[in-house]
Amino acid sequence: MSTTYKKEELAKIMHLKLAQLGVDKDQADLLVSGLVDTSLRGIDTHGIRLFSVYVQEFMHGRSRVSPEFKWEQRKRATSLLDAGHANGVIAASIAMEKAQSLAEQHGIGSVVVKNTNHIGAASVYTLRAAEKGLIGICMTNSDPLVSIDNSSKAFLGTNPIAIAAPGLGSDVFNLDMATSQVAYSKIRKCAQQGEPIQDNWLSGDVASGDFALLPLGGYKGAGLGMMVQILTALLAGGPHDIELTHLYDEPFNEPREITCTFICIDPASFMEPGIFYRRMSEFMTIARAHSDNVTLPGDKEAESYKFRSINGVPTSEEESAWLEGYKKEFNKSL
Repeated sequence: MSTTYKKEELAKIMHLKLAQLGVDKDQADLLVSGLVDTSLRGIDTHGIRLFSVYVQEFMHGRSRVSPEFKWEQRKRATSLLDAGHANGVIAASIAMEKAQSLAEQHGIGSVVVKNTNHIGAASVYTLRAAEKGLIGICMTNSDPLVSIDNSSKAFLGTNPIAIAAPGLGSDVFNLDMATSQVAYSKIRKCAQQGEPIQDNWLSGDVASGDFALLPLGGYKGAGLGMMVQILTALLAGGPHDIELTHLYDEPFNEPREITCTFICIDPASFMEPGIFYRRMSEFMTIARAHSDNVTLPGDKEAESYKFRSINGVPTSEEESAWLEGYKKEFNKSL
């Protein structure tokens, strides 16, 4: 049976746990808001369900509780961040803030991050850029789960690409997609909850663990996955996807060395920003009017955010079990 939690309760439980682990409050704010917002948007595979894994990473050292961030800036509009094996959501949030600042100064800004961990949903960071009136782009490499053309073995990560572009008011184009047919977290969720797994999602056998996800659109998706690896791991000097360990697998005391890239573009570099925002909203309106029941990237997530902000976030039995366990630890504080 699913248990539903209000966003305020989820945030309180998670903050208390992170404080117990010694995580800096400002960094904890970035992590908690990233995961809670993702769950509110209905992306359950990358929301609060990841928190218990991140706790394991903190406890055993894969993610540093007090990471040392080192910046290297060779050109004015770009920067390289060595995240010191920080939690990925924290490192990615800090990197996107820097990319935003660079874009505001120079019209475009890009930050490449090395030595971090799983960053959650890529759209967390692109939406933050859009809130500032900027176009935000995010990519990250990941552990090998996806085959390439004419191979049944995993070679690439799911290597997502996300872009958010602001329109007028609350209008925002919000695309966040894996370069595989589906994200691995969706396969894992379906397997745990006994939901059907479609044949065109993977090759091999999930039960035995001998399988590979299929790339989105065949060789084209594999090409996109390779593009992401070029713009993340190769630019950062990090490991190739095939050299990375898996998120859910032990040991949790060894860094994973995930890499990611953030790009911000200021529309004011090309035109009056108000004109761009108007054109963006017009573009979305035209698209929705093109046919009945058109759904644009981000529409479903926006509806989920409205609904769950009022009604709460549903959780699986596994998720409610560790949430209730944490609540017992902090009973007097809740």
